[in-house]
Amino acid sequence: MASILTWTLASLAISGSVLAQGDPEALVPGKAGQPTKAWTQWQPKPTYSLDELPDQYMGSNRVPSLPNGGEPQTGWNRCAAGKWNQKSLCQTAWINDVNDWCIWGPPDGGDIGTTERVAVAYCTTNKHGTRLIPDGTLTSVHFLKTPSYVQVSGTGDFTSIGIPMGDSGGEMDPHGADDLGNPIGGIMFTTANPASNGQPRQVREWTNFMSWDQYCLRACWGDQAAAHCEHIYDVMGCRWNMPSLSGYTAGIWESCEGEDAPLQGIYGGSTFRQGEAVTPDAHPPAASSDCVQQKSLGNGLYSISSTGPSAPTSTMPTSGSGSGSNRGGSTSGSSPTNGADRAASNNTSSATSIFQKPSLTAIASTFGVGALAALCYVL
Repeated sequence: MASILTWTLASLAISGSVLAQGDPEALVPGKAGQPTKAWTQWQPKPTYSLDELPDQYMGSNRVPSLPNGGEPQTGWNRCAAGKWNQKSLCQTAWINDVNDWCIWGPPDGGDIGTTERVAVAYCTTNKHGTRLIPDGTLTSVHFLKTPSYVQVSGTGDFTSIGIPMGDSGGEMDPHGADDLGNPIGGIMFTTANPASNGQPRQVREWTNFMSWDQYCLRACWGDQAAAHCEHIYDVMGCRWNMPSLSGYTAGIWESCEGEDAPLQGIYGGSTFRQGEAVTPDAHPPAASSDCVQQKSLGNGLYSISSTGPSAPTSTMPTSGSGSGSNRGGSTSGSSPTNGADRAASNNTSSATSIFQKPSLTAIASTFGVGALAALCYVL
């Protein structure tokens, strides 16, 4: 019976793939036109209210101002509210609370170093016109709010969104080598900034490290936003840039308040530069408190394996390294230097995702009532 059920679910996943892709409205931009605010390379970027967003934050009218024309933005920022689609090219990400946040990932599979310029948003909820992080991908979530930023970190199996197994990953941020951003035109909103009174507000500074089995994301505000969301340590990874006592332990699901962490790379009166002969240890994690245990996240989109309840596996070629970009315009591979942690951990225990078996309601909503009837007939 178990094998029949597994085969049936896998068949439904294949036959229902079109229905399971999501809302067609999330496949088109909002027809809001080109950017309306001035942009100067390496100067503070303009911010928009959610209602004022252009179709593309780095619209085509900006590209010719850069040497050799620059690269075009491949996605859009005016995304369908309350919708989702697994082929969406939305490049507006969010980080609001422990249940509502996004990461960046490849649109068509591939390692982070190759796809960071065209990455799209994958979110935990269907509110933002993006793709969804499939249920069972995440194996831990540690959400942290401090006076100067909000952060989420944890473990998972991101082969479910096309990152190849073994990819040590890289970093995405609003700058990149040319200040167009990685991804180009990628922006982030939050309702967690105290100054916005719970309303959505674009943040100028954010950083997201991704690998095949680990993630961390931080969005910053205030006078030291750029320093708290530093992006020049792009091969140093999550544990060095965003150290945490429990944030990278599989099975942790919690939301905490905390103090601001020490600034990355600042040690007394000295500043560490990536690539120096000696790599210092990460700063100790900042103190946290008022931690509230959470349930594992879910949105009803299941990554169903034809081999049964195991971790999703990648069909992409394996890549052992990724790259990221820094303000200086150079890119760096993520090969280890002096034992510093990279965008991926070496903890293989996080390679197994929590496979959440779909309920009958979830099957009906995802694949249709007919599929549910077929399943009930088999059972």
